[in-house]
Amino acid sequence: MTETFTSVWMEQAQAAIDAGTEYLFSFNEPDIASQANLSPEAAAAGWKQYMEPFAGKAKLVAPAVSNSATPGQGLSWLSAFMAACDGCTFSAVNQHWYDSTSNDISYFQQQISQAASQSGLPVFVGEFGFIGDDTEIASALTQAMAWMDGEDSVVGYAYYFLSDGFLLDGTTPSPYGLAYLA
Repeated sequence: MTETFTSVWMEQAQAAIDAGTEYLFSFNEPDIASQANLSPEAAAAGWKQYMEPFAGKAKLVAPAVSNSATPGQGLSWLSAFMAACDGCTFSAVNQHWYDSTSNDISYFQQQISQAASQSGLPVFVGEFGFIGDDTEIASALTQAMAWMDGEDSVVGYAYYFLSDGFLLDGTTPSPYGLAYLA
């Protein structure tokens, strides 16, 4: 955590709440070295200092973890974090998920369902994406969104991300961009 960000966090988070923000999200993929790269214990200390003061003012979302099955990453990191953050307030968890369309959509469903059952909390799928050709991605995306829309434990989701080659062909929706819009 850099001093620049943390020095303005409390003021900016409170301003967002005052403007009507319902949820505050926390660390981005602390389980991944190229992202937030925090141990569960360090993230718990950061949570207690920077997130917990907003308990009761907004719904607090646990750190976004990857779908990695590597020990110490993904849901195993989340479990260790929640144990280290004893007494902390959580309203939801945040699951990020990326994989090839060659894998059955059931892997996606299993990961999100496991995040909900393991935590006992609703899930935001804060980032998700498929790797494949446009037709495969459109099919997987359509299946994933239909499942999430019908799943009570999923409170929100967002495909990653919007730019040329991702949901767009130039400035118009790609074939799977059209599937996302539908």
